[in-house]
Amino acid sequence: LSNTTAALRGAGPDTDNNAADFTAGPPLPRNSGREPERGLRIHDIQGAAHRSPKAGVQVVDVPGVVAVVSRNGFWFQDPAPDADPATSEGLFVFTSAAPAVAVGDAVTVTGTVTEFRPGNDPRNLTTTELTAPTVTVTAAAQPVPAPTLVGPGGRVPPGAVVEDDATRDVEAAGVVFDPANDGLDFWESLEGTVLRLDDADVVGPTSGFGELPVVAAGATVRTSRGGIVLRAGDPNPERVILDDVLARVPSANVGDTLPGATVGVLDYSFANYKLLVTSTPTVASGQLQREGTRRALPPELAVATFNVENLDPGDSQAKFDALAGQIVDNLASPDLVALEEVQDDTGPTNDGVVTAEATLTKLAAAIRAAGGPAYTWRQIDPVNLADGGEPGGNIRVAFLFRTDRGLSFVDRPGGTASTPVEVLAGPFGKPVLSVSPGRIAPADPAWQSSRKPLAGEFRWHRQPLFVVANHFASKGG
Repeated sequence: LSNTTAALRGAGPDTDNNAADFTAGPPLPRNSGREPERGLRIHDIQGAAHRSPKAGVQVVDVPGVVAVVSRNGFWFQDPAPDADPATSEGLFVFTSAAPAVAVGDAVTVTGTVTEFRPGNDPRNLTTTELTAPTVTVTAAAQPVPAPTLVGPGGRVPPGAVVEDDATRDVEAAGVVFDPANDGLDFWESLEGTVLRLDDADVVGPTSGFGELPVVAAGATVRTSRGGIVLRAGDPNPERVILDDVLARVPSANVGDTLPGATVGVLDYSFANYKLLVTSTPTVASGQLQREGTRRALPPELAVATFNVENLDPGDSQAKFDALAGQIVDNLASPDLVALEEVQDDTGPTNDGVVTAEATLTKLAAAIRAAGGPAYTWRQIDPVNLADGGEPGGNIRVAFLFRTDRGLSFVDRPGGTASTPVEVLAGPFGKPVLSVSPGRIAPADPAWQSSRKPLAGEFRWHRQPLFVVANHFASKGG
């Protein structure tokens, strides 16, 4: 999922979501020496390709019926489609201000065919639209073409292949356009069209940007909790993202369903095809429950990794209590927890503070209050502003451990933010750490602006135990 949502074309900053601006940039050059073209239909403009064969051309009196209206344009569709599923029958008309049309208006549009690239980012595909339009309403209250069904009984998206015809650029001339087998081509063939998904399955949670990933009912291959499996050779081309540009997207979670019809117009932004819903779908809960584990048996050592998401003493007590409840109830109070994203004692305040004793003390107290054991911890304060994460927060990894079941920590002094830990030969040739806790190669460029792995030497019922806690740079951007 993208971390930004689609702002309306040409509307400037997306103030609701703090998203990147959408700027159309200069239009593509007009085809030299070509006169305006008449008699074209929407499918002639869209063409069987990712870019319009009429890009840069002024087209005159293109007919259609208004299907969806936005704040700065509208989508219209041809009520007399051709028989080619590779050519879309929908098209966006960019008016820059609120358009003077209504859904159901029959219109003719004169304008320039433009390929709009979101954010002027060369990594994004383009969408075809008409710019600088002259719109004539020829009749009102006309039947709007029925939404195209995507899924069983309708257009079924490819289940595994995103693109296997282009070696580099799917927009290049001469690339085979294959909607039946290539996911990119499938969705492109429906660009600007009103679509319908019946009883869609939710395969991820609604994001803070009003985006919700869904698949048509019956899509493969699914997880036991209702997600969709990312596999080698299968990057899930059947997934599409619902977006809240036109109507609210509901709060939903993986495993939920959207009973009935989910209807919207297909758009593209930030490297994803998105269905801009025209009304808010209903949600049927899949009753997703947090996962849990059993308590460790007496001879077993329980180890967990747990991301506490920029935890600092300024966070609410409710957050500390929720984290403590998950450690005690869902993780069953493991012997050792490798904590990620522990912030310093002043959180995001950029004041040079790097210590985290107050943060860890407050978390340990919340765990005891939740009925858990007494935990202690080991960690190394980072160099200020050197480990990435929220500016000023100085996130780091830490060992949180209990000692009432046979686990103990071997302290070897000397570990600092810049001291590399080494493996040495100890008594009887057995390995020991030079410092414990210690950071692994903290000066290595692999860890630039990222957390440095933390190594610790433990004893589990007198047996040596070496643990490394990792938290690499986020790949979410």
